[in-house]
Amino acid sequence: MPPPLSRRSIALVIVLLVAFAHAATEVQPSSIVREEFFVLELPTSAPGSESGALAVGVAALRLRTESEVRQAELDARFDADGTRVVHVEHWTMDRPKLVWREWRPGSGRTLLAEITPDSGALESIEWGRARRVRREVLAQDGALFPLYFLELARRDELGRGSYPRFDPLAGTVERVCVATEFRAASSEGALERQVRLTADDGVGLGEFVFCGDELARWSWQASGLVARRIGRDEFERRSATRAPLELGVLESR
Repeated sequence: MPPPLSRRSIALVIVLLVAFAHAATEVQPSSIVREEFFVLELPTSAPGSESGALAVGVAALRLRTESEVRQAELDARFDADGTRVVHVEHWTMDRPKLVWREWRPGSGRTLLAEITPDSGALESIEWGRARRVRREVLAQDGALFPLYFLELARRDELGRGSYPRFDPLAGTVERVCVATEFRAASSEGALERQVRLTADDGVGLGEFVFCGDELARWSWQASGLVARRIGRDEFERRSATRAPLELGVLESR
């Protein structure tokens, strides 16, 4: 039997569930300030694959703003088993929040997380079809949510060093080491900025590659999965058989 929730935990669940329900039904396209689209690929040596990559899904990355509140969204969909991941972060100075939902036929998982800067802790509540887990993770050095971490990398505000980042899959805070290098992206002399991520022990965690402030691609080192930027038309063509999901601004109640 899971331990009973505290009043503060119950309040957090209610606030975030109401906020996510609002986000999933209120469409506010005018609040979108940036949209980027990607095809998700895995390396392959299969015959007929000219690029050496197998397309396994699509993703959309969005940034919204409303009344000085910023919200980042990642919507990723995988073809093989119908898995879908919706990741929303609500950025405020006092209580940043994260909502992570993943589901596939017959199963699913929801994670709600909130950072309380003054307490030096990150509180999360996770549940699936048959269990509920409540955690309080020590974060004395603070913690960055993944999409905010990406935003700082985009703005080139992550210098070489180590940063605490929350991992929604593991439900823990991990130290991520950052190193940046520049390289030629084309014969015309355009530069790419590569932000490489590693664990403290040197194991690769992935990378972001930017052209200016545009995210050209990113990768997850452990799985080999790569997100490669594509245009809206290609994204819509690849998404034609999938039901659309629009997310509005996540508001605290």
